[in-house]
Amino acid sequence: MPRCTSRQLYKGVVDGAARGVFDGLVLVRKDARRPTPSQTNKNLLLSRRALVDSTPRLESWRTT
Repeated sequence: MPRCTSRQLYKGVVDGAARGVFDGLVLVRKDARRPTPSQTNKNLLLSRRALVDSTPRLESWRTT
């Protein structure tokens, strides 16, 4: 479909020695026309030992 929108919003709160992980994935078909994908990752670290790993990904996908 032309001019599609895909939005991902991830919010995390991490405290102590905790660890958070964001592994976002947006797939866009090769024949998509003017897609508008977006990813947002917002984290609040409440201690110096808290950690968040973020991996935003945008991939083109071909249908066969």
